[in-house]
Amino acid sequence: MKNKIVCIVSCGVCFTLLGCASEQRRVTGFIGDYTVLKPHPSIQGALVYWNPGIDPKKYNAVMIEPVDVHFAKQTDKNSARPYDLARFRKYVTNELTAAISKHATIATEPGPNVLRCRLQVANLRLTRQIGEPLYHWLPPDYALGSASIETEARDSMSGELVVAYVSPPGSVEIYTPRLLTSPPDLWESVSTAVRSHVVSIGDAYGRRVMNRSDVYVAYYYE
Repeated sequence: MKNKIVCIVSCGVCFTLLGCASEQRRVTGFIGDYTVLKPHPSIQGALVYWNPGIDPKKYNAVMIEPVDVHFAKQTDKNSARPYDLARFRKYVTNELTAAISKHATIATEPGPNVLRCRLQVANLRLTRQIGEPLYHWLPPDYALGSASIETEARDSMSGELVVAYVSPPGSVEIYTPRLLTSPPDLWESVSTAVRSHVVSIGDAYGRRVMNRSDVYVAYYYE
């Protein structure tokens, strides 16, 4: 499947195969106070907040909590097998850990100068078939999975919010498989999209907190 579905995502803004359409942003409640978020200066549709009273450079380690998942529709939640959901959460947690560990020590418990990072895969939609094909011998079209992310980092001791970010709304790509090919994997597209967000979060830490000028793009950079 991986060589048949090309899902290259730049900054998690949209897919580019046969076209894309953004989902309307839905507040999930993962971040306690969305009113502090402001439009990101360089990423259209994204929201960001940096606590002006805290210097993020004082933190030298990050503690990563297990990833949370919020489904856009109850039908997707019901169709997600517990094994697949657990594997997906582990995948995103590992990707987030790998991205941040390039720029900071990964902590396993709270402590001085340790950030506590939480991330939610938000408004997740699994790959789904769109109607029936015009002729029975033709493969049906699919709407590939999409998702956005919400994330925040707090002081692990005081709980004070340091930074929060909400990505642009997820985008939907229509895909038609070739004859004699298998249907697309339910989780592959959304995993690819989320990974692009996660990589950018790690780069963000390197550029904003570690003051690395060689990082190309950062969600949190402003």
